Amino acid sequence: MPRELLLALTLALVHGLIWVFVVPPWEHYDEPSHAEYAWLIAHKGTLPSPDDVDREMRIAFVRSMIRSGFYIGRFPPPDVDDPDAPAPHIGYSQLQDSPLYYFLPAAAMALMRERSIEQQLYAARLTSLLLFLFTVACAWGVAAALTLSGHPLRWMLPCGIALLPAFTDLMTAVNSDVGAIAAFSLFTWSSARLLNPHNQPRPARQTLSNALWVIASALLCVQAKGTAAPALALVPVILLFGALRGRWRPLAWGTFALGSAATLVALFDIGDAALWYRSTVTLQHEHTRCDVRSCGSIPHGKHAIRIVAAPGHPPPYVFQSIPPASVAKMRGQTVTFGAWMWAQRTNHPDDDTPVIETTSPTINYNYREQLNVVVALDATPHFVAITGTISPHAGYVRLILPSVAQAPDTTTAVMLDGIVLAVGEFPTDSPPRFTDARSSHGEWGGRPFENLARNASGEDMWPALRPQLEQFMHRFTPEWVSWILGVASLLDPIGTGWYHRMTVEHMFQTFWARFSWGNVPLADGWYVALAVITAISLMCTLVMLWRRRRAVDWATVVIIGLAIAVAWLPALMRGVMVGLEGRLWIAGARYAYPAIISTMLALTFGWATLAEEVGRKGRAIIVAGWTACFIALAIASLVTVYQFYAARGTG
Repeated sequence: MPRELLLALTLALVHGLIWVFVVPPWEHYDEPSHAEYAWLIAHKGTLPSPDDVDREMRIAFVRSMIRSGFYIGRFPPPDVDDPDAPAPHIGYSQLQDSPLYYFLPAAAMALMRERSIEQQLYAARLTSLLLFLFTVACAWGVAAALTLSGHPLRWMLPCGIALLPAFTDLMTAVNSDVGAIAAFSLFTWSSARLLNPHNQPRPARQTLSNALWVIASALLCVQAKGTAAPALALVPVILLFGALRGRWRPLAWGTFALGSAATLVALFDIGDAALWYRSTVTLQHEHTRCDVRSCGSIPHGKHAIRIVAAPGHPPPYVFQSIPPASVAKMRGQTVTFGAWMWAQRTNHPDDDTPVIETTSPTINYNYREQLNVVVALDATPHFVAITGTISPHAGYVRLILPSVAQAPDTTTAVMLDGIVLAVGEFPTDSPPRFTDARSSHGEWGGRPFENLARNASGEDMWPALRPQLEQFMHRFTPEWVSWILGVASLLDPIGTGWYHRMTVEHMFQTFWARFSWGNVPLADGWYVALAVITAISLMCTLVMLWRRRRAVDWATVVIIGLAIAVAWLPALMRGVMVGLEGRLWIAGARYAYPAIISTMLALTFGWATLAEEVGRKGRAIIVAGWTACFIALAIASLVTVYQFYAARGTG
C-alpha cells in the first residue's frame, strides 16, 4: 500500500472513530429517520414501503432520544406513554428514498438486534465510517491519477479530506448522504483514470474498462441519492474527452462547445416575465409574459403577466420577492396595492361574462400574514386595489399574483398589468398614472408615488428552466425542491440576495466546521480565519494553474469545475422554495459534499503544486503550515462538540 494512502487511511480511521463516539445518539442531520429505514430492513427482513410505521420501534427511538437529551433546548418530546396515541414523529421520513445505502447499516443492526437501540445505532455509524475510508481512498486514487509519483497532492488531498471536521462528522452518521458521497467519489476516481491527464500509454482494453467504470459508477450515483445524480450529466463530457485525445482534442473542444450551447437551449426558455417567480405549481408551458396577440387589450405598455390554470391541478400563481430596502419602507405603514386584472377561458376567449372568482394581488409577509380581497373577473380589464397595514415586525415580504380561487373546469388564463405597490393610502377606485416606461414612479390621486413592484407590466423578460425539466428532476429530488424557483432567485440578487448570502454563509460554515444539526458552531473567529484561508487557497490554485497553463490538461480542469458546479449550485438552490414560500430554511454543505474530492482539489492543488516547486525549506514550511491548520481545526472542533454536549449533560 502506498505510504500516502496508508497515512490518509490511518488519519481517517482515528479521526472517524473519535467522531463516531463523541457525538451523542441522534445528533446528526435526520439520523432518527435514517436509522429507522435501516432498522426496518434489519428487523423485518424486507424493504419497507413509504408508509410503513413500526409504532413500538418509534417509541423505543423516542425513549432513547429522551435519554440522550435530544429534546433539550429543542421542543417537548412526544407522549410515548399514552397507549392510544399514534406512532410518535421522529423526523422527515426517508422511506421513499433508494434503499441502496441502508443495506450496509441494516446489516450491522441485524448483527446487533438483541442489543440496545443505542448500540445498534453506533454499529450502524461504524458502517458509515467504512464508506468514509472508501471515500478517502478514492481521493488518493484521484490524486494519483492526476499527478506523478512523489507529488505532494497525493497525500495532501486525501489527508485534508480525512481531517475535515464537518465532513468527518457527517461521514460517521447514519445518513444516506454518506452513500451518495461514496458513490460520487468512486465516479470521480473512475473519471480521473479515464481522462489520463498525463497521456500515459494505455491499451485500448484498459481505456474501455475505465469508460465502463465511469458509466457504472454514474448509474450507482443515480441509485444512491438525488444529490449524487448530477454525475450522470457529466458522463458525456468525460467520455468525450477521454476518447478524443492528442490530435483529436480540438474536435473534442468543438463538440463540447456545441453540446454546451445545445444543452442551454434545451434547459432554458426565454420569455417569462422577469422578477416574477413561478410557484412550484405554476408549470404552464406558456410564458408568464404575454402581448396583445395572446392577452387581448393591455391597459399599460405592450405586455402583461399571464397565469394559466389547468383543470385538475392546484391553482398556480407567481410572486415577487420584495427587496429588504423596500420592506424597510413598508414596515408599520399603510400600503396600497393592486393591478389591472382580466381573465379568459381557453374555449371562450371572447366571453364578457364573469368567468372566475379569484383574489386581488396579495401581500404576504412573515410567511403567514396575508392582505387581499376576493374579486370576480371577466374578459375586460378592471383596476383592482386595496389598502392594508404592514406589521412593524415584518421581515420577508412578497407580492403574489393569483390565478383562480379553485381548480377550473376548463383552462383559464388570468392576466395582470400595471401592478402597483405604494407606501401610503391612495384611492382604490381609480388607477395610478405612471410617468416612466418602467412603471416605477407616477401620480395617484394627485400625489406622486414610488412603485415598489418591479417590472410592473411585464415589459422585461428573463430565462426560465423549462417546466418539463422541473418535472423530470423531481424524480431525483423531493417535490418541495423547486429548480425553476431556484434559477429565478439566482437571477434576482436585489430581491433574494439576502437569502443567498445567508445560504452561502451557512454552507461555508457547514463545509468546514459546523456540527450536529447545524446548531453547534465554532467561535466566530474561526470562520473569519477559514474565510481568509479559503480565499488564499483558491487564489493559489488559480495562480498555479496559470503558471502551468501550457502543461495543464484543461479538459480535466473543466470537468473538475463542472463537478463542483453541478454539486454546489443545486445545493445553493435547494432551500429556495421553502425559504421563499414556507419558512426560513437554509441548506447545508452536505448537499454539495458528493463533490468533496473536486472541491478539496480546488483548495489543495495550489499549495501542493507550490510545495513541489519550492526548495526543501520552503516545502517544509508549506507542509508544516498546512498540517498545523488542519490539526488545529480538528482539535478545536472536537473540543467544541464535547463541551457543547457536556454542558447539556449528555456528553
